[in-house]
Amino acid sequence: MEQDFFTLEPVPAAIRPEYVELISAVNKQVGKYTEVAAHKCTLNERKFIHLILKRGEIILSLVMTKDESEGFKNAAQVASFDDSGAPLYRGRWQSFEVVGFEVPSHLAFVVSNLPERENLQFASSVAPSIRNFLAKIEAVA
Repeated sequence: MEQDFFTLEPVPAAIRPEYVELISAVNKQVGKYTEVAAHKCTLNERKFIHLILKRGEIILSLVMTKDESEGFKNAAQVASFDDSGAPLYRGRWQSFEVVGFEVPSHLAFVVSNLPERENLQFASSVAPSIRNFLAKIEAVA
């Protein structure tokens, strides 16, 4: 059984170059965030790509994982739609706002300490870039 863990490494060394491209795409969409950490981690035997960004007091995580065919089928309702018209699902975890969305083979989440509406707006604006990023890495995998 895998141990739950994550490691913090210098951002450029910890991730492949295409992940750096994702951070650049996000910054083009929503303004300049500083990369605090970028790593691959495992929680409850599930693997994630986790990017942590910061701007002032705002802490923002982009979390991506393979969709193991569960999707958001049990989500109560769609909270909004992203800039491309795809559904966004809203939730809360501890003191953080969470927005989740599906891409063909992944689930992606934006987790932040932003107010609910701002987190939803952020997720809506970056979801297409995250979808494009995940489609690109799937194509070369």
